[in-house]
Amino acid sequence: MDWTASRLFWGLIVILIGVMIVVQVVFKIQFPIWRLLFGAVLIFWGIRVLSGKAWDRKGNASEGVFSEGVYEAKNLDVRKFEYVFSSQTVDLRHVAFPPESQIQVEAVFASVTVLLPADVRLEVDQEAVFASIDSRGVRTAVSPDAPKLRLKAEAVFANIEIRQ
Repeated sequence: MDWTASRLFWGLIVILIGVMIVVQVVFKIQFPIWRLLFGAVLIFWGIRVLSGKAWDRKGNASEGVFSEGVYEAKNLDVRKFEYVFSSQTVDLRHVAFPPESQIQVEAVFASVTVLLPADVRLEVDQEAVFASIDSRGVRTAVSPDAPKLRLKAEAVFANIEIRQ
């Protein structure tokens, strides 16, 4: 099955699951908001997969749906990492960071490990819904002159691990 047929198949499956959840929720007397939200998110993802549009139209994102792999960077051309139903490693250990920079990691039903160089001052903004974001492997005693990296981590039913 080629990539277009696979994308069409998985897009239709995700849309079908989302529509079934929404229909069940709408025609019952109870109004469980979490199920409706989950159904709407599935419909949205299905439409995005079917349309074939990139998550980031500027082309500066690394994305993965139903995938597994390692993204190794030599520079900060990519600053946004989005993974759905994936297992990924984002290796930024060989990047020469500018004095201040920002990256964003989003994971939905995914497991993402972010590897950073030891000489970066890290500031983590995190949002997690039924998920975990672990930055315990990050050094806290870094020189005040070291480059500052602001990492925005968002996880839904996912795990993001940040290590140096």
